[in-house]
Amino acid sequence: MGDRDIVLAKEMTKVFEEVKRGSVSKILALLNDGNVKGEYTIIVEGPGKRERHLSLVDN
Repeated sequence: MGDRDIVLAKEMTKVFEEVKRGSVSKILALLNDGNVKGEYTIIVEGPGKRERHLSLVDN
């Protein structure tokens, strides 16, 4: 799936809501401290035009 852009939302609709945006590798680097607790929602960017084309060719 590659290093797509994502949105990582923590504790949505709560007082301590936090939203991070960036590539998968960038967000993983931010979370590298190991202090990952709470409720998270991840939104992943859809496939690019080239990925969609390759997917159709493979089938």
